[in-house]
Amino acid sequence: MPLSRCLLGGLLILVAVPIAVSAQAGVIVEGRVYDAVSGAGIQNAIIDLEGRGSTLTSEAGSFRFDRVEPGSYILRVDAFGYARESRLLAVDVDTTETLPLEIAPLELDPLRVEARLIDIEGRVRDPTRDLNVVDAEILTNQVEPTWTGAHGRFDLEDVLADVPLRVVIQAFGYLPLDTVLLSAEDEAYLFELEPDRLVEAMIEVQVRRLEERASPLRSVMMRPLNREGLLRYAGRQTVAGMLEWEYGNRLRQVRCVLVNEEQLAGAWQPSTLFHILPEDVERIEFLFAGAMLRIYTREFMREMISREVELRTPSYFAPFAERGVDPLCR
Repeated sequence: MPLSRCLLGGLLILVAVPIAVSAQAGVIVEGRVYDAVSGAGIQNAIIDLEGRGSTLTSEAGSFRFDRVEPGSYILRVDAFGYARESRLLAVDVDTTETLPLEIAPLELDPLRVEARLIDIEGRVRDPTRDLNVVDAEILTNQVEPTWTGAHGRFDLEDVLADVPLRVVIQAFGYLPLDTVLLSAEDEAYLFELEPDRLVEAMIEVQVRRLEERASPLRSVMMRPLNREGLLRYAGRQTVAGMLEWEYGNRLRQVRCVLVNEEQLAGAWQPSTLFHILPEDVERIEFLFAGAMLRIYTREFMREMISREVELRTPSYFAPFAERGVDPLCR
């Protein structure tokens, strides 16, 4: 009997060791990118961790990679208007890097005889989903930044003709595109972005948080819609039109509407959502038997990823609804 206990104890020790090692797998690599002179954080810098994909810095210049396997990595930083930075990281524990960048303005070709200004048009598209990308930011070395509109289109005015034009396109959920073209008059340009699988995985985590919170309160008759369902209406409807097509007369049950956790005035009115496009939305859900409509945009997803957003338990309070008083929702 003592010998059996001894063998059993040894077996338990052998089994426990892999579990402890597995629990420690993966570390965090994070940091901040900032202007070397002013100390201000640099937003939308492209951070590439070799073998781990890319991400963009937040408004404060911060970035983060989770579950990084220990080892050696090259970290590259590329920010518009700044000198590129790269360094070798030996990662075996959680690592924090500070990255000051020096300003390095882009130079135009000095070998031009005559300056001729032209306007050019462009369109940004997601070929994977056959989708126009709205609210993509367009940065160049010549003119002020602009953004794509409802059909993924943008215009650049007063661009120097026959001079190399650097174009950087950034859109949440996509890998940045950095290209140079020789602008020509009456030419329309098509730019295609590839989805950023790392960001998509991070969005899925946040959507699951929303789904878990809504589960006990969700309307049985009015199913939620996540991005893939919403994109069926891309380019054809606003959110208001999509909701009417999808849910019809059941929208009469809605007594309050919240967008990104903020309550809008009044009950369901199509005019309150005519300016929001399905492409801009990540999730729509109905709670409290359809009395509450909650909408979460892609911008809110960006905020949830960049910082830990606390999700409050939804509440619905309408003691004076019969008197025409708007219910209290949060």
